[in-house]
Amino acid sequence: MTCQPIGEGRRTRSLLMTPARQGKITPMRKRFHSRIGLLSLLTALAFVGCRHFEPQPIEPAQNLQKFEQRSLADAGLTEFVQSRLKRGSSGWNLETLTLAAFYFHPDLEAARARWAVAAAGKVTAGQRPNPTLGVNPLNNTTARIPSPWIVAASLDVPIETAGKRGKRNARAEHLSQAARLGIASTAWEVRTRLRRAFLELWSAQEAGVALAEQHAAQKEIVRLLEGQREAGAVTIAEVTRERITLERTRVALLDAQNRRTIARVQLATAIGVPSGALDGVTFSFTAFTQAPGELPPVEARRRALLNRADILAALAEYAASEATLRLEIAKQYPDVHLNPGYEYDQGDNKWGLGRMAPA
Repeated sequence: MTCQPIGEGRRTRSLLMTPARQGKITPMRKRFHSRIGLLSLLTALAFVGCRHFEPQPIEPAQNLQKFEQRSLADAGLTEFVQSRLKRGSSGWNLETLTLAAFYFHPDLEAARARWAVAAAGKVTAGQRPNPTLGVNPLNNTTARIPSPWIVAASLDVPIETAGKRGKRNARAEHLSQAARLGIASTAWEVRTRLRRAFLELWSAQEAGVALAEQHAAQKEIVRLLEGQREAGAVTIAEVTRERITLERTRVALLDAQNRRTIARVQLATAIGVPSGALDGVTFSFTAFTQAPGELPPVEARRRALLNRADILAALAEYAASEATLRLEIAKQYPDVHLNPGYEYDQGDNKWGLGRMAPA
């Protein structure tokens, strides 16, 4: 039996056993794990503050069903029209139909959506560049003492120069103003199409009434001439000529009825409702039977130059283009980046105060 000193054996076993095998965690490892946990927490908080995508799919079948259910008797439309009339409603005339088009027509919804996007662009333009945090963990498998880990964390804080943020804000403000004026311009286009379709409907109806009377009168003329021909007072050629005129009047009457049908479809399209929504609706065409008040030519030119929404929107877009040019010129000046950092190098804590570096 070979004897071994007690102290030497204990020392050998203690050198062979690592701290993990001994079930202990050194203070250095505690500090390392705490720093890793802090970096993980900061990263998680950064992701929590981010925006998330929320899908809003467009269902054609659902939109079609909503469109087919539109009616001039809609309660929301009635409230919308009554709240914007200075006097009581006198039926469906040019004014009330214009308000119905403002309520239903999709072009105005698209214009409002463009304004909402432009308004959101103002918020985006005013944001300062976000700092970025980078973490690069490494493990040195050849050196386990005091720690095999090398963790480098760097922070990049960008600072814009040359007033780029102010120029972005100016461009976004002009674009938002142009989009807002675009709503008024779109509303005027909607009203123009509605008035044209409403005028065509009135013209077709009046033409149909006149042609119906003419057709009845021509039919009576042919009947009388037939009696005279039987009595030998007129020739067959005279009767044939009037029969041809009667046939032409009948064709013109059918054409007027076809114009009326097309005009109703165009009017429904201009309002933004299905054509069936106009069935049984009585229209008032007093807007076309009364002459509008005259406007002095000088005042008309002044209003056209100073108050037209499309001209003001074009001027706002021009100002936005100028702001874009100023921003592009300002980009020739580099931004400044602050880069403080930290590195855990196998038990050594290394801090960097950062540097100012142009980008």
